[in-house]
Amino acid sequence: MPELNDLEHGKFDSLNRVKIVSTDAAKIVQFAIGEHSSITLTYVPSGNGAGEIETVVYHLDLVIVATLTLTYDASNRVVTVTKS
Repeated sequence: MPELNDLEHGKFDSLNRVKIVSTDAAKIVQFAIGEHSSITLTYVPSGNGAGEIETVVYHLDLVIVATLTLTYDASNRVVTVTKS
């Protein structure tokens, strides 16, 4: 069975949504986002993924709860998603 790290290699469905390919809760929880009140998006200005979402910043009032950073390949497919 594929593991969650397949997400790092661009395994996505035809609508470009991430497929959850693991039932290992410990791996899925790593991407869990805590309570938040707003989300700020930035977009890739040029190059791979131009026009696609580059970062997703989750805020609880004025505090940043988490940030997801996405990277894209030359076909504009998500290659990595990193949470910080």
